[in-house]
Amino acid sequence: MMRLRMKQGDSPEHAAQRLLQILERKGPRGLAMGIGEPRHRSIEGVLQGSLELLSPEDRTRLMELSIFPEDIPIPLSAAAAVWQADELEAEETALRFAGLSLFKLDLGRGAIRMHDVMRKSLANPKAVEIHSRLVDAWPNWMQLPDSSAWRWLIWHLAQAGRKADIERILYDPAWLQAKLRATDVNALIGDFEHLMPALEAELIQGALRFSSDILAKYPSQFASQMVGRLLPYEGQAAIKQFTASVAQGAGRPWLRPLRSALDPPRTALACPPTGHSSWVNAVAVNSHGRRAVSASGDGTLKVWHLETGDELRTLIGHSNSVTAVALTPDGLRAVSASGDGTLKVWHLETGDELRTLMGHSNSVTAVALSPDGLRAVSASGDGTLKVWHLETGDELHTLAGHSGWVSAVAVTSDGLRAVSTSRDRTLKVWDLETGSQLRTLAGHTDGVISVTLTPDGLRAISGSLDKTLKVWDLETGDELRTLVGHDSWVRAVAVTPDGQRAVSASRDRTLKVWDLETGGQLRTLGGHTEEVTSVAVTSDGLRAVSASFDHTLKAWDLKIGGAVATFVCDASVNCFALRNYQTIVAGDRAGRVHHLSLELPQQA
Repeated sequence: MMRLRMKQGDSPEHAAQRLLQILERKGPRGLAMGIGEPRHRSIEGVLQGSLELLSPEDRTRLMELSIFPEDIPIPLSAAAAVWQADELEAEETALRFAGLSLFKLDLGRGAIRMHDVMRKSLANPKAVEIHSRLVDAWPNWMQLPDSSAWRWLIWHLAQAGRKADIERILYDPAWLQAKLRATDVNALIGDFEHLMPALEAELIQGALRFSSDILAKYPSQFASQMVGRLLPYEGQAAIKQFTASVAQGAGRPWLRPLRSALDPPRTALACPPTGHSSWVNAVAVNSHGRRAVSASGDGTLKVWHLETGDELRTLIGHSNSVTAVALTPDGLRAVSASGDGTLKVWHLETGDELRTLMGHSNSVTAVALSPDGLRAVSASGDGTLKVWHLETGDELHTLAGHSGWVSAVAVTSDGLRAVSTSRDRTLKVWDLETGSQLRTLAGHTDGVISVTLTPDGLRAISGSLDKTLKVWDLETGDELRTLVGHDSWVRAVAVTPDGQRAVSASRDRTLKVWDLETGGQLRTLGGHTEEVTSVAVTSDGLRAVSASFDHTLKAWDLKIGGAVATFVCDASVNCFALRNYQTIVAGDRAGRVHHLSLELPQQA
């Protein structure tokens, strides 16, 4: 202070006298007090000396900086907006203040740091007006100049008393997503505190909070998460309008929940209002696409109305986990398989248990129905398969020949043959009319755990623990080709409707697309971060859908090989059923059943 006053023409004696007056005003002994309010008073006394060197205009400008939050760097661009100055003028002013030790200036980062005592000393009676001046200096709140502006816009609007503006932008999904990309989900959650108390604000904030872990990793999941978690509250007009705006602005392909299965706000996490109390092991959808049946480790099945999302009834009767379920073509009956060694036939309209199919001596692992819906073929851990007449409940045949656990079974489109897979490393082809074994397909070096058939029923594609797939001619039993490329088990395989390509899902976290004519690997679909549990191909053959233990479902474009949509659940996804190219019903390890629609933008 003395040096600068002397540079401006003051005498050393007068400059020293003025400095002493300032120190005496606040108490020089206060300099020795290291904490608390006395320390602040002593610092204020020292600062007063620098303030007296400022012109009235500069003093006003310094006071205007006190509106910014404590302990937060002030962007030089924001200071320029408050001062209504251009970049060069703002920089010159900041350099002048920094030279007087009124704050620290980092020109490299374009940021000002001001001590909190300084802010308190400069409290501005015109703060409301200055906050408004700042936010009005940003002409487009959808295109703010930096992350600091995105983070603090709502706070400045609140300090300016502009609640109507806050409501307008916080109920705008496009703005919320833009802020999410520019900052983080916690900053977004905090913004809604400025609208409390308000029910719609509380619900949206709650949906964001419940989705925070997911949105932190996958900001593109905003639409799926917001719509999915707010579905139970669409009776509120404001929430219905908000979710409609979210869906309308989603733009890119996305998976849209059609029923409430994600944890909604105002509930305890992991406590869905409806659902199973254990893993969902299997899901089936009837031919009309209006009913779904889920099978769970809790020993029950549930019937769901897909138009409304309502749980219609619970099918109780098994004494152990329900491992698989299949529906008759007319959609009126379900056949379930269980770890209790039985199958049960259910009437879906009434929920009645029509009959129990007993005969296996171990868990029933899989079930497939003939196209006419009159027969079921079950696979079991006892090493056998059984053919059942569903009208009478009679056991028609026992298919014996495997020496290990039978893991999967598929029936040809003509209903005459079945193909089974086993941990004994083989597949077997069976005549369902006579119950005889037609041939054994040997070649895998470890257990075979999945199989699918081409639509013409002439070929089978198997997936194995030996990390390979094999293509088989069912007429001759010949191994046509081996598909090599996965680094771990092949959990599931699906084939396109034209029978030309297969898509495999593996424990190695990838899917692969194969040319069945040449055996060539067309592409690898990478993006899951955990084991891929299941895969299906849409009826148009253009897309595949996969489920994974990484809590996601993904939709893939088979032509370009990229994921076009992702949906994140609250738990690992075990299974799903695909009704058409747009509707998915999935089950997860938390017992929830998710009903999703693959939403495509208009231009697609």
